Amino acid sequence: MTDISSRISWVLQKDTLAERLDKAWSGQTWRNDDADGLAAHLDTLTAWSGWQSWDVGKQCDELDRLLGQWEQPEQPQQVVQQVEDTSKPRWNAATGYWEIYRTDRQEWWAHDSGSDSWFDPVAQAWVPRVPVARDVEPVTPVEGPFDWVTDEQASAFRDLYGVDWVGPAAGTLAEKWGADWQQHPAEHKRAWLTDLLPTLVTAPEIEADWELPGFEVEDAKPIKLAEGRELGLDDEDMDDSTD
Repeated sequence: MTDISSRISWVLQKDTLAERLDKAWSGQTWRNDDADGLAAHLDTLTAWSGWQSWDVGKQCDELDRLLGQWEQPEQPQQVVQQVEDTSKPRWNAATGYWEIYRTDRQEWWAHDSGSDSWFDPVAQAWVPRVPVARDVEPVTPVEGPFDWVTDEQASAFRDLYGVDWVGPAAGTLAEKWGADWQQHPAEHKRAWLTDLLPTLVTAPEIEADWELPGFEVEDAKPIKLAEGRELGLDDEDMDDSTD
């Protein structure tokens, strides 16, 4: 064992201090009386100023406290996860394409700006970025006061009012939104119309199955049993008050 420096021989006065120093210090150089030793290190600590004049008890207590600081388990470093900005496209150097994040799939998909399509990694095919509307007949672009409606809304108006739907639709919106409805921004009108259209669709009136065209119920008269039997009717369908 390496001889201990006379300046720190007091370390041996308290059990386990030397053993703890052997573990906390690289090798046993703490025993040296040079720049690598414990004595030289204590000289550099402000809190240990004048330590050689302390009594042995204070020296041992302060060293015990200092070793406690050195022996504290290392706190695991917190890994800071960088949150990727999914609101903007990112460049994929491996594929040579910009990628757009699909929130519905929680995946980055390669995007081809020329065709506005993106690459489906499951289907391994390029697909339109904006799905084509289903069950909507192509609508001729609308000009004039309704140039802001979507194809679906124009199709709904056509179903309600026929081919010449612009006039009736304008009257409906004036009634619902006021005479100045055209002054509102297009995006507002599209949103309002989306909510309004379902309320304009009414179920057709259905005649009661017991009414006949041109025959009013209040005009109905009881059928006598004799007349009814000739017509092949059951007794329960006729008035049995007369025969």
